[in-house]
Amino acid sequence: MQDNGCLAFYERKLSHFVFVPALEGEALFQVAIEDGVDVWCANVFVSDRPELRLTLVGADEQKPRLEAHNPTDQPLQAKLVSPPHAPRFGGWSGEVDVPAGSSVVVQLARALGG
Repeated sequence: MQDNGCLAFYERKLSHFVFVPALEGEALFQVAIEDGVDVWCANVFVSDRPELRLTLVGADEQKPRLEAHNPTDQPLQAKLVSPPHAPRFGGWSGEVDVPAGSSVVVQLARALGG
């Protein structure tokens, strides 16, 4: 798991992402387990450039978008991927050029499934 700003869990009965912090490669979160639980937990999106910080905005809306933030002093070219098993966005991929110290927005197709 990358501590890239896009680490989340998705509890299927809630049908939405809950973004969580990471510590030493582990996600930190709690869920009630008394009634059973069906949870997916991983990075919703990852980049081949770990310097990038990713923010998924409007995941449950009609026009979700991914913001890629480059905190470095060099421009970055990166491939972005949503792992195949990720709810709603699984299998999506794209490329992005992010200027130094700047951000770009990638519009995503309407998320389907759950």
